[in-house]
Amino acid sequence: MKILIIGEQGSGKTTLRSMLAEMFPEMAHFSTSDFIISLMSDQTLDTIDHIRRHKEQFRPEMVNIGNKLCDAYAGVLVSACLFAAKTMGREVTLDGVRRINEFEAVADNFDLILYIEREGNEPSKEDNFELQGYKTDSRVTIVENNGEPKDMLWSVINAIKDTGQV
Repeated sequence: MKILIIGEQGSGKTTLRSMLAEMFPEMAHFSTSDFIISLMSDQTLDTIDHIRRHKEQFRPEMVNIGNKLCDAYAGVLVSACLFAAKTMGREVTLDGVRRINEFEAVADNFDLILYIEREGNEPSKEDNFELQGYKTDSRVTIVENNGEPKDMLWSVINAIKDTGQV
């Protein structure tokens, strides 16, 4: 199974991906920002751990790099994640798709697309998320994040069951 998790910054994508990693340790779990952070580490000579710890400080540069990559080849970051998972012989959960052209380039590669929505969430001004209009897309399952991770996880478990692949 291939699961794509989308949503605005601060909606709970990483939290959900972490919970799924605990529940399904046999799956590979990636974020497109993992690849961007690796690229930044090579360019800035900062360690990956340093960039992760200070992610908000690096966010404008991360968005810039992600935008450039997405403009050059819309699916490059997702393709890298899917290739890594395939090389490992594992199913995958992925978050970090932010732009329309990226989503359209990769959506058909996923069995389940989860849109995490968190009421009252205020993403930063640097957030380049363009997929708000996809809440009504038939390929997308909305998952409400009410601030209770276990509620969000139960919604996702039910969505996974609905695919018939578990």
